[in-house]
Amino acid sequence: MSTLNVPSVSEVAKPADPPKGTSETKAAELSTSTREISESTAEVAASLSEQKSLSAESIEKIQERLERTIEMLNVDLELSETNLSFSVDKVSDRVLVAVVDENTGEMVRQVPAEAILKVAHNIEALKGILFDDMY
Repeated sequence: MSTLNVPSVSEVAKPADPPKGTSETKAAELSTSTREISESTAEVAASLSEQKSLSAESIEKIQERLERTIEMLNVDLELSETNLSFSVDKVSDRVLVAVVDENTGEMVRQVPAEAILKVAHNIEALKGILFDDMY
């Protein structure tokens, strides 16, 4: 007769001993990954800051070019005796075109209309209340 070796319940349910040094290895890996995350976060923040400043400079250059173009356009229009006038609204940053009566100097029509400019100004005034500085 042969005997069958069946393990007891306590032997089956007994957890295996973890290899020595694994908890130390996991702690070292965790601290390394935390350090890598903080370094990469710092790099991303620096990159975003640099991109933001470059974008702001680019916007300023574009605004300056727009203002110079409008000035040159107005000078050319004065020389050609037309009744158009171009300008930029400082609050809404919109280009305005005005048709002026040559005899009276009175504005006949403005694009965009004055009512639309008032709405744009009111929206600009509410931006600080409705949105955070981040937007």
